[in-house]
Amino acid sequence: MFHGLSLALHAIACALVYRACREMCGNRIAAPIALIFFSSFLANEAVFWVSAVGILYCTIFSVTAFFEFTRGRSIRAALWLVPGALSYELWMITPLLFLFCRRIRDLVIPFLMVVLYFGLQFFLVGGGSVSSYGGFSLDAFPFRFSAYIAELFSPMTGAPPVWIAWVLTVLALGMLAFPRYRLPAAIYCSSALLFSLSADVPSRFHYIPSLALISMAVLAMQDPRFLPSILGTCIAGYMAIVSPWINFVDGRDYEAKAALHEQIYSELGSELDRLTVGDSAVLVNRLGPERLVALQSALQGRPKPLFVRGGAIGGMVYPDDLVRIRLAERGSEPTPVECDGQQIEVGRGDVLSYLCFRVDRAADGDPGRVKQVVFGFDVESAGHVTWNPGVPSSNRSSSTTTWKAGTSWGGHLPGR
Repeated sequence: MFHGLSLALHAIACALVYRACREMCGNRIAAPIALIFFSSFLANEAVFWVSAVGILYCTIFSVTAFFEFTRGRSIRAALWLVPGALSYELWMITPLLFLFCRRIRDLVIPFLMVVLYFGLQFFLVGGGSVSSYGGFSLDAFPFRFSAYIAELFSPMTGAPPVWIAWVLTVLALGMLAFPRYRLPAAIYCSSALLFSLSADVPSRFHYIPSLALISMAVLAMQDPRFLPSILGTCIAGYMAIVSPWINFVDGRDYEAKAALHEQIYSELGSELDRLTVGDSAVLVNRLGPERLVALQSALQGRPKPLFVRGGAIGGMVYPDDLVRIRLAERGSEPTPVECDGQQIEVGRGDVLSYLCFRVDRAADGDPGRVKQVVFGFDVESAGHVTWNPGVPSSNRSSSTTTWKAGTSWGGHLPGR
């Protein structure tokens, strides 16, 4: 069901892209852009991986806002930015694209909306939501900025040498000087600059940059000049030919990872189902990320980032998330208690984390309500470690986080 929803949202996004492009450039350009974008391998993680659905919603709302703005409906455009802002960070590039379309006075309402959003963001959340991405790095900038172009021409390999990354970066920025390609170049450069703040470049980030690259290729294909026309035709034809194959092998990889996720959830879920209301338990996680690492080494498709969550079961599923979701299905919820219940062990390695809880009925008897519980962990692990095999080792990033058991958990894990 969820995969069908993602595919349907992608189809809607492509239809809206077609409508917006047809309004500006006509059907001869809009149709190839929408069709190639629908099948593009660069955009496939946002469609294959359910947790990346936010980028699909954001694209739908942002393209709609852009279309409304090009029709002179600035208030409607500003209103469409609101759900876009609630979906994914990519909405930030949309007000910048407004600069290419209307007079300055038409920008007042949309930019007031942007200022209001950021004001509320920093007032309610603070600057942590921005700094959590890892921050800008001049050394890593060419790799982050040009990753999408490099993936286009060499999808099955890692990051290019630094000099090629810089050449691709300069070429992308240089496209802003050509009026014919300025709008798609602005889409690419603004989204790539936004993601340059992130220490990691997940494949779902490719969704909007891929649209920009496809748009430039199709525009070049119909350029009256010979060289751009030949180059654009080759790129567009190449994407149309190789995308089905890469989508297939990438889909096998995402399917294997989803199956591993489901296996971990099902194996532990059967143990949790034996608990009844009033039972206390200690969930001991001894299953490290070995299965996840083995899965990474057996990829059939493109290189993909490896995210290992510290203290998580199999490096994938946090114990508190798994327990809350599984109990919620039965109208129950976990409550923090002293570590003195029956012990449920997962795996046979070293203790990576543990979770002490009691099964209670969900508040108000609502089986759909899941109370947010902050659990304590006793972790001796690498915290949240991220590794993108497409980035040289000198540019890999990791952070170490240690959770300590809170006072409500008792001072020790039984048996330790």
